[in-house]
Amino acid sequence: MLPGAVRWDYSAADSAVDPQAGGSGQYESVLTGIFSECHRVLRHGSGRLIFTFHHWNPKG
Repeated sequence: MLPGAVRWDYSAADSAVDPQAGGSGQYESVLTGIFSECHRVLRHGSGRLIFTFHHWNPKG
């Protein structure tokens, strides 16, 4: 990744999950879709997925 190509600003409107949704299950739904697609495309038996989680809110 080139530092000049990185977008350092962030808008909550760009988030996959509405931070104001109040725990409506949207995050779980989005991750379920992501993990389902990863399972579909990864080579069975040897495919690897690296998942990291970073949240600005400690309750995350």
